[in-house]
Amino acid sequence: MQKLFKVLRRLASEGCSILYISHKLDEIQSLCENATVMRGGRVTGNVDPRKETHASLAQLMVGHSLPDYTRREHNPGDVRLAVKNLSVASPDPFGISLDNVPFAVHAGEIFGIAGVSGNGQAELLAALSGEIRDKHVSADAVAICGKAAARLTAGGRRRLGFAFVPEERLGRGAVPAMSLAENGLLTAHREKMVKGGWIKAGAVKAFADRASQSFDVRCGGSGELAQSLSGGNLQKFIVGREIFQEPKVLASSRS
Repeated sequence: MQKLFKVLRRLASEGCSILYISHKLDEIQSLCENATVMRGGRVTGNVDPRKETHASLAQLMVGHSLPDYTRREHNPGDVRLAVKNLSVASPDPFGISLDNVPFAVHAGEIFGIAGVSGNGQAELLAALSGEIRDKHVSADAVAICGKAAARLTAGGRRRLGFAFVPEERLGRGAVPAMSLAENGLLTAHREKMVKGGWIKAGAVKAFADRASQSFDVRCGGSGELAQSLSGGNLQKFIVGREIFQEPKVLASSRS
């Protein structure tokens, strides 16, 4: 990115006008002399970003001041997700196989997995969610709330309380040509949306509306197609869909 900035600064010094669009505040403050902030299709401010703070710029972007968060004492609860010597071969010839991966995540804990993209994080999340299953893996290599889950399907793991927000929004997180309501039904159908084999359309719509409204998803309603939403708004809907299922374990992948 710094190489790109160097080129852009050189072009600007030679008299070239540059329109740079980004929501990353560090980039705007580092590169730009003037900034126009937009929210909901309207201009909310014209500022010199070098004279602004992250907080003031963020307030122009979201329309309100950001909440203050304070750290509190952490008292971990019971183990909700236990991974024991998990070894899984990647189905992708260019993927990374897992080799004896161990860790445990407790209730009330945020557990992070870091690494340069392409070093097994995607395969690990797929193995935890049930997208990748290996019949040779011990059943207790993955345990959810104390119950062996390594050989369960993705649905079986969800019934134990596992929810998943994938990095890839369209295709894995949501079906592009389906509405938000239908995409909500895909993973949240246990939330009183199906009875006797029949889909309760009102309940499906209400669930999608609740997720959209609570997470400020900018869209035309629950009938909106997933592919019509911006990446950020679709991500908010997917997060809301998973959280409103009240999971015991929530896994999220981010590059």
